[in-house]
Amino acid sequence: MAPPEPKSLPTAGGKEIGIHHDTVKDIADKLEKDLRALKSLRYDNKLEDDSPTEAALGDYKAGHSLYNTVSAAQTQIGNTYTQFLTAYEGVIAALRASEKNHRKADDKSKQGVQNAATPHNIV
Repeated sequence: MAPPEPKSLPTAGGKEIGIHHDTVKDIADKLEKDLRALKSLRYDNKLEDDSPTEAALGDYKAGHSLYNTVSAAQTQIGNTYTQFLTAYEGVIAALRASEKNHRKADDKSKQGVQNAATPHNIV
């Protein structure tokens, strides 16, 4: 579940807002490295591997009930973990897209300024 959108974004109060492209890219790279490390720990698989089997909890009513509780908890934890990884990937993708879009806009703006400063031959 995605967080709600803000109702209104704060204004810059007349100040210039700048994006340091390389800094944003470095942050995205570090987050991606951390995400790969987190995924390599295989917590989702370990959760399944380390869970008791139904037989291990005994063939009686309380054992079956406990197994159902453990299975439901395992499923919920697994779903939450998957949602976390998906959100983490989304943050990285958003940072990369933002950096790319701002870099393009800044390059286009810079090109416009350079074109405006270049004397044109008027006949």
